[in-house]
Amino acid sequence: KSILDRLGTGSFATMYQNFILYPKATSQLAKTVLSPITHMRNLFSASAFAAANGLLPGIISPDEIIKNMKSAYGKLQFGRADDPVANAEYRKLLRLGVVNSNVSLGDLSRLLEDVKFGENITATSGAKGLMRQFSKLKRAATDLYTAEDDIFRIINFLAEGHKLKEAFKSAISAGVKNADGTFVKMPKDLDIMKEAAAIVRETVPNYAYVSDFVKGIRRSPLGSFASFPSEIFRTGGNTTMRALKEIKDPVRETIGMKRLAGQALTYAFFPIAAMKAGSALYGITREKLTAMREVLPVWSEDNTIIGVYEDGKYKYIDFSHGFFYDTMIQP
Repeated sequence: KSILDRLGTGSFATMYQNFILYPKATSQLAKTVLSPITHMRNLFSASAFAAANGLLPGIISPDEIIKNMKSAYGKLQFGRADDPVANAEYRKLLRLGVVNSNVSLGDLSRLLEDVKFGENITATSGAKGLMRQFSKLKRAATDLYTAEDDIFRIINFLAEGHKLKEAFKSAISAGVKNADGTFVKMPKDLDIMKEAAAIVRETVPNYAYVSDFVKGIRRSPLGSFASFPSEIFRTGGNTTMRALKEIKDPVRETIGMKRLAGQALTYAFFPIAAMKAGSALYGITREKLTAMREVLPVWSEDNTIIGVYEDGKYKYIDFSHGFFYDTMIQP
């Protein structure tokens, strides 16, 4: 207490910012937008959100998936700053809350703002020039990171809209009636877009829905990207509840069944399939995998691991580290 009294609130805050938050922001920047491996993981994780909502080959046609991917790519901002058509489409998706809501990037951006990243390292002209070049790299890497996340959000949005239209077409053909006894009619395109956007906001992590308390953890010396696991729990629960609600709806019943099937496959089947495929590829028996677990580091000992045998050595891939739904299923 006496030390804090001597330092004063302002001095202590500056020290905390420079020696705790600044290094934390730098390390998080390095292992997210500046890491090629994390960019690959970002693509993988975004595709898993689509799978958990039933957007899998066999559940939705491959032609529709390819069509949605082409359409989503045409709406991205990365490399299209001067394209008025792409800009207009992106602004529409932005208003609907579909894009530009990456949770990890939201935490990182706010932390960089908290520490006024780069403002304290510009004492010399050489440092200023270096920081300008670094800022360009950071901006390009951040834009790419956002685009990787956005493309699957847009694919989800387009696929949800397509599923709703097909469900209403089937219901109209079958003569399905509403609760008030009137026949089901095709909703307006805007209403379908709004519902599809709401589904994406409910079932895909979105920084806008993170509580202020969880957002505030970014200023703590403990824990990184606390917003992401909190959103995994929110969206995982929402996906199940949404599916059960849709199953009770005569128009959306098929959508709900596919969503529930997609979630079950993603949560339960994918980790086991990855482990079995790795074992078959490298000839790792169940006994060998069990033996490998005895010498794993503490952060991997309870995770889903893929055994690897290369150059006469046993290695492993920590599947759980790249599979964010492990946050929900590991307990």
